[in-house]
Amino acid sequence: MIPGVYLAFALALAGPVYLFERQNPIGRSFHLFRSRLGMVAARVALVAAAVVAGTVVGAVLEAVGTAPLGTDPFAAPGTAVGAVVVVAVTAVLVVPVYLVQLVGLIVTYAEQRVHEGPVNAARLAAELG
Repeated sequence: MIPGVYLAFALALAGPVYLFERQNPIGRSFHLFRSRLGMVAARVALVAAAVVAGTVVGAVLEAVGTAPLGTDPFAAPGTAVGAVVVVAVTAVLVVPVYLVQLVGLIVTYAEQRVHEGPVNAARLAAELG
């Protein structure tokens, strides 16, 4: 389990690395993770905890919303529509959790770039496009 968690945390910055640098996202993500291991691991763990908590809340809301529809809500057209509506509403409610994930990882990446050398928002924006 620990090697899998390490691998997931080390690869967490691969998306932002590719977004800004466009080359070697996996190797660079590992480098950023290892260079300031404690700080990056703590920030990625915080982001992961927020995502897990939001996902659990979404699953509970979905379970509570579909409970009145019976054990097989897709057996009848009326309950199937109700189940689809509940799932869609729950998905919309969970979207901010995934935005928190993206913002948290991009902020963590930007902070690591600052530790490597001078960088500002204008430079990062220029690298995007």
